[in-house]
Amino acid sequence: ELIRVAILWHEQWHEALEEASRLYFSEHDVKAMFKTLEPLHAMLERGPKTSKEASFSQAYGRDLNEAQEWCNRFKVRNIK
Repeated sequence: ELIRVAILWHEQWHEALEEASRLYFSEHDVKAMFKTLEPLHAMLERGPKTSKEASFSQAYGRDLNEAQEWCNRFKVRNIK
């Protein structure tokens, strides 16, 4: 619970998106980019446990789920 409170979802997503962007644009490593984001998408799928997580999910959940769908489509078509 302390970890859940100490590192808010928006902070985790911000850090992961920064890292994923670096991996994609600087390293050209698409697989690593997806590997960075997958745990956060799994966290969203498990659902919020606190009011702050619920607020984050309401604000960004739909967009992040749509982004995950696009990532999955990309993986199916492009990653061997």
